This record gives sequence, structure tokens and C-alpha cells, in this order.
Amino acid sequence: LKKDTEFINSRFKRYITTHSNETGHLNPINVLLKTMGYQKDDRVNRITYDFRFIEFDKIYDQFIEFVKKYQDSSTFSNKNNIIIAYDFGAVIANICIQKLKDDAENRYLLFTISKLLLICPTIGGVPMTLRDYFSGNGIIDPKYIYYWSSVLMSMPHKEFYEDPVLVYNSVGYKADNLKKLIKNNWFYNNNMVNKDDPEHKDFIKKLDEISKFQEMSFNNPLVNTIIISNNDNNTPICYNFENDLRSPPARYMGLNNNQHSNSDIHQNNTFEGLPVSGDEVLPYQTIDKLYKKWKGKGNNITLEIINNCNHFTILQTKELALIITSNLK
Repeated sequence: LKKDTEFINSRFKRYITTHSNETGHLNPINVLLKTMGYQKDDRVNRITYDFRFIEFDKIYDQFIEFVKKYQDSSTFSNKNNIIIAYDFGAVIANICIQKLKDDAENRYLLFTISKLLLICPTIGGVPMTLRDYFSGNGIIDPKYIYYWSSVLMSMPHKEFYEDPVLVYNSVGYKADNLKKLIKNNWFYNNNMVNKDDPEHKDFIKKLDEISKFQEMSFNNPLVNTIIISNNDNNTPICYNFENDLRSPPARYMGLNNNQHSNSDIHQNNTFEGLPVSGDEVLPYQTIDKLYKKWKGKGNNITLEIINNCNHFTILQTKELALIITSNLK
């Protein structure tokens, strides 16, 4: 990554280029596409962005560039664009589609998208974000992520979470009143108490802007869409921080006794956060609400559940490979 000279502060450096990671979580899909003859920069294009400081206009420009390839604006007859998005990438993909719907000059491109595949989409937010944001996940200090766009856009939203998602000092916080904690958390991370601090005001402004983009992703994409998920794992739905947001949250017994992970989240079948069914990251109720929300406004949505996997290993399953290959042109 090439460093830019612009800084948010001493902890946050911006970058002018982003590495296209082809060996991470999505590597099984990259290998599959390459095996089928879909070569990089020819028939396969990847949107890249700095998930800490998301610049939506630049992302949308990439999106338009890729969707326009091989298209004729007078006929837009080549319905050959297939979008595959995973996790937070599903949020970004749908925001691009929503912006396209309002883009008079390029709206015709909407008709060139034959399929949108959303794998474990985190649209609507993820309760696990609260654990990372306030107490950390054992990998990265929460003081480094409190400002990240992707983190703020992954907070649980009231449209998908009706019950409390966090308990602190015996008070249950629902998704619609999390902003108070988030705003106050800024002072902790910056060792400040002045509510009139201009940087705090900038943070509040950013938080409001981010919320608008998150809510944009809730809208039906109005293209043929397949939501792909898993629902047979213990998954946190609410965290009890007791009286300390900086310490690991309380543990609970799992829904079943068939998982024995040694990770920092799961110990002796106890789990940080009250568990429900899901993919270990995203509660299935969120997927179900998203499906019903979109299904009620069109017949363009189908839901595929893949069992015996989780939020990460689903990318390695034969079932997912079959779904992808059956929808490729």
C-alpha cells in the first residue's frame, strides 16, 4: 500500500492504492472462476476499497466501469453481468445498485445485471461488531477501529434487531439507541471530555452520513438475487458487558453441544454473547428478515441455505460452487 500524506490523526493513515487480495477468504471462488476460464481483468473484475475510510463515489465509479464493459447504451442487450458479493461486500454491492437506480445517465445498466449473489450478507448489521468495537476481539485494539466506516456501517440496525443487542450497567440497549454509547465512546478513545471538540463534531457528522448509506443497502436491488447463508451454528445476538465495556462480555452456554472450538470466542461450549442460530457471525434471523423484506416487494429474491459450514467455510463448499457455476453465463 502506498502511503498518502493525509492523516485523520497519528493512528489513521490514508492510502491512495488498495491491494487486490486474491488469496484471502474469497480464494476458493477465485480458483473456481479461473478454472472455468474467467480471467482477471477480462471477464472478472474486483472492486477494491479501503474499508476503514470508504469513499463511495470512487467505489461507484469502479462499479460503473466494470458493469459498462461490453455494453451498448442504445440496446443494453448484453445481460451478462453477474455480481458476487460476500459479507460486508454485499452491503457495498447493493449500495452501488441503489445508486445506479437513481443515476439517469447509467440506469440502463441495471438491466445488464443477470444475477446478484449475496453470500452471508451483513446487510442490517452484526451484533459481533459491538464486541469488536468496545472491548476488542483479541487481535486489534478497539481504539484503532472506532472510526472505520465498515465498522460503523456494521452496527445492528433497528429494522433487523428489535430486542436489546447490548447490556451495560444492567441497562439493555436496543439497536435504535446504540448511538449514545458510540458517541460517548469517542471521548474514551481520544482521551477527551470536551463535547464541543471539533473532531467529535466531525465524527458525529460522519456517523450520520454512514447511517444513510447503511440504510440505503436495505432496499430491494430489483435484480434477480440469490441470498446464500447458513443457520446451524451458535451465533451471538446480544452481549452483556456487565459494568465494563472494555472487558470481554459475559459467556453463555451454547444452543447445542456439537461445537468445541478453541478460539477466543468459544471455550468449553460457552460463547461470548447470548447465542441463537446463525453462521457464527450473522444471526439467521437477520437473513430471514432481509429475505422477507425484499420478497414482499418483488419476486426477484430466492434464499439458499447451506448446512454443515459457517460464515467462513461456506466459501469452500461444493454447494456454493454449484450455485455459482449454475448462474454463470
